[in-house]
Amino acid sequence: MSVYKPTPGSDWVIDREFRMDGRALRIKASSWTGQKREALVREALLVELHRAGRFALIRALKAGEITILDLVAAKEERRLYVPDALREITDRRSLWDVLEACIAMGTAGEKTKKRYRLSLAKLKGTGVLGEHASMRTLQAVNWSALRTQWGGSASDWNHLVRMLSHALTLYYGDVYAPERRQLVAKIPKAREPRSRLAMLSLHLFRQMVAKTPALVRPTYWTLLLTGMRAGDGGEYFRCTPANLDKAEHLILVPGTKTVGSRAAVAVHADDWHWVEAGIPAPRQYKWVREHWKRAAEACGRPEIRLHDIRHLSIRLALDGGAPLADVQAHARHEDPTMTMDYARIESSRRAADAIRKALVAE
Repeated sequence: MSVYKPTPGSDWVIDREFRMDGRALRIKASSWTGQKREALVREALLVELHRAGRFALIRALKAGEITILDLVAAKEERRLYVPDALREITDRRSLWDVLEACIAMGTAGEKTKKRYRLSLAKLKGTGVLGEHASMRTLQAVNWSALRTQWGGSASDWNHLVRMLSHALTLYYGDVYAPERRQLVAKIPKAREPRSRLAMLSLHLFRQMVAKTPALVRPTYWTLLLTGMRAGDGGEYFRCTPANLDKAEHLILVPGTKTVGSRAAVAVHADDWHWVEAGIPAPRQYKWVREHWKRAAEACGRPEIRLHDIRHLSIRLALDGGAPLADVQAHARHEDPTMTMDYARIESSRRAADAIRKALVAE
């Protein structure tokens, strides 16, 4: 049956399969009506769209970008068969519905999506954009003024910027879409204070690793060799053997910002055995973190965190003479100033050594 009622008193659900571009696509969506006759009329509308080759609209319904009510309204307003019908429909939808749909259908991890939703709620709470604002309304916002009255931290504001950038990419279908680039250029980014760079030395790293169970030692060495982020659900813990290119000694590191993004990180052939032993992670994040915490306490350095291995990896690359651009690529820093923070520390160390040599020479 193509329409059915899940429970008595609920709206009818449309459940139908369409073949598009040689593949089957099953649509299972609310008809938004409790009347069977109307539900069948709305199902017939989908059949009509399929026969007319309006596959983008059917896919948008499947993805949750639009609802059957949007399609019904578009037909009544004779906008269903205009050249860019999907854009016409979504432009008239509530901004808040569109942004929520973009967050839901995006490839960001669940923690990131939670942050995006908090930013969305705060943006709505400012009152700058009304209840019935549309995507086009975003162009009229004075983003610099909104930044000054935002009230949250720099990190909080930048979460909003990333959420909007993410949503606009999905909405316009292209990160290089002129409308998207024009709007993103209007939204200022806040400069976030840099986190502390705990001084985990290579000597201390070796001491701490020696105090951890043998099973998890490859994890810590893999983190050091690659500089991967080791948070719960982060780069390292999402790596599988499928991410390894053994012939080239490369790891296709899955991104933390978007699930689909990847970056190739090279590991020296002599160190590759650590990678093969450390991927996939032999233990869950909480145990890897707990063993590291115990080792730090045993060495009298309880302030050393698991993330400090990444800092050490970057500093070792810089200290070894790798160019700043190469280290930035290795660390997967979007902003080169983040890499510069490490370079300044190493530069200061070399300056301190030079001063010491001058003092001893006298």
